[in-house]
Amino acid sequence: MRARVALLAGAALAACSPATESNVLDNGLAQSQAGDVAPGAAMPPEPPPLENQHPVNVEAAAPEGAAARYVGRWAANEGLCKDGAWRFEERHLATAGEVSCDFDRVTQVSGGYDIHAQCLAEGNRTTEVIKVRFAESARAMLVESPTFREVGLIPCPD
Repeated sequence: MRARVALLAGAALAACSPATESNVLDNGLAQSQAGDVAPGAAMPPEPPPLENQHPVNVEAAAPEGAAARYVGRWAANEGLCKDGAWRFEERHLATAGEVSCDFDRVTQVSGGYDIHAQCLAEGNRTTEVIKVRFAESARAMLVESPTFREVGLIPCPD
């Protein structure tokens, strides 16, 4: 239980910290320090640059009839699941904060989805890309866009 609370707290704190290339790529999880590697030790291979990743159409990537992984109710913490959950549908998002988005195009990318959307927040309509990434070890989803900045969410129980 303590480990789960620590992981959730870490995901929530990462969502509040300024985005850097390293913490975005690591999904906000603990990063190794230079002193953690023994001299002469083999380093793991570098991941390919993001610009070299090829998007895949969600409809082609998901088995027929399967919902996209982001579909469901998500919240910043379990206490917000009752009244503060974000509701993700295949082609729509509604937050408890009265932001709603209609998805024009959903593209599956390494670690999640890039969603091209029309969003309405405080009477202003914007066109933006919502980046959804999954932090496997924390069972969290990270959402970033011009409207949402970077937010860590956990799945709400049904």
